Amino acid sequence: MYFVLTTQDTTDLAIESKAALVRFQIHVTKNDFPLRVVARMVTVRAIIDFLFINRDLLVTQPITGPKLTDIAQKQWDTAFESWKILRAGELSDPYIRFWLQSALDRRP
Repeated sequence: MYFVLTTQDTTDLAIESKAALVRFQIHVTKNDFPLRVVARMVTVRAIIDFLFINRDLLVTQPITGPKLTDIAQKQWDTAFESWKILRAGELSDPYIRFWLQSALDRRP
């Protein structure tokens, strides 16, 4: 979903999930100037927050069918709980500020 919301290349709209995950990992771990790393992390954080907040609008629910929607809901709930932990820890404003300060202090 990150690439769907951020891409300017329409071929990204059909990217397979494994390839998207690899690309996302490369994108978020790319070594760069500290401020650019922070900007990228804050952007990723905002987009994922947006996805969770607007989940009901972004995911089409089948009107009838098997109980797969229950499984999907459990997966969303599990992912959201994991996200909240990450968001409160390594992606929190104080942690990002600490990382940025550390990165700037290490510059020659």
